[in-house]
Amino acid sequence: MAVGFITGRFGADRTDKILELCFEEAKREDKKPIYILVPEKFTYEMEKRLSEKLEDEKNIDPNFRIRVVSFSTLSKIVFTNVGGLKERRLTTSARNLLTFKAMDMVSKDLITFKSDDFKMGFVNNIMDMIIEFKQNDFSVTDVFSLKENVKNESLKFKMQDLYNIYKSYENLIDKKTVEKRIKELAREIEKDYAGEEIYCVGLLKGSVIFLSDLVKELNIPVIIDFMSVSSYGSETVSSGDVKILKDTDLDLRGKHVLIVEDIIDTGLTLEYVIKYFKEGKGVKSLRTCTLLSKPERRKVDVKVEYIGFDVPDKFVIGYGLDYDQRYRNLPYIAVVIPE
Repeated sequence: MAVGFITGRFGADRTDKILELCFEEAKREDKKPIYILVPEKFTYEMEKRLSEKLEDEKNIDPNFRIRVVSFSTLSKIVFTNVGGLKERRLTTSARNLLTFKAMDMVSKDLITFKSDDFKMGFVNNIMDMIIEFKQNDFSVTDVFSLKENVKNESLKFKMQDLYNIYKSYENLIDKKTVEKRIKELAREIEKDYAGEEIYCVGLLKGSVIFLSDLVKELNIPVIIDFMSVSSYGSETVSSGDVKILKDTDLDLRGKHVLIVEDIIDTGLTLEYVIKYFKEGKGVKSLRTCTLLSKPERRKVDVKVEYIGFDVPDKFVIGYGLDYDQRYRNLPYIAVVIPE
């Protein structure tokens, strides 16, 4: 395979030449894709140029072989074909929607950016900034610190707005998404326990909200019990020191038991509880269900039959999860942003 270079001065419109070569190749009796590789922020512009060229009858792509892709999209295609892709990433459209939602959620707090400005081009610009922040490990706290050091008042107001939007964007999972996923988990559990009565054992305190919403969606006989197991202090990392503070009240011998957790990170707590139930409770069957899982944090291999969401290695709050006993009542799941 030969590599060719198209050179020219500024304004020589090398893009037209690239598209011309693509159309020539597309006319061949071949169905292999033709990729036009561009930086992510230029994909829309290139798609537009390609569409304009297709309006000319001499430019044809009979098998729809020509595709405009970003580097991230191409890598996903490669990994999908050869293996190795382990996580799904958001599409540009999904990021746009999340960015718009983040902006809308804090619109009343914005000083410079008003809701009337929330047009697609403006949302794209904000999204690009957030992407750059993340790619360069520039956290919400970093944006806050930068804002505090800005002396120009107009720029400081803009930085304040960016801080609020970025902080809002860092909310991981909204209320509707959580509720939808809980309904899906309930259907999976019903299918696996068809015709059986199950004992749902919630691990206090974090699982209370998740457990209460989950059992309301179950259309099979359910009995609820609780157990208090601690491995967290007031820090934002798990201590790994597991202690039983309160055991179950009911006799679980010969019962189908479903352990309900709010979050699994290292897996140490769950490993301890599973071993305790299997060796000391005499249960008929034992499965686990968690709202959240942090696979990056896993230290032990534990089997979890029902997982609501995989989340990154960040300390999360809301929907029952706390930070120093606060924020359990948030109706969504968010990342703790240290001030």
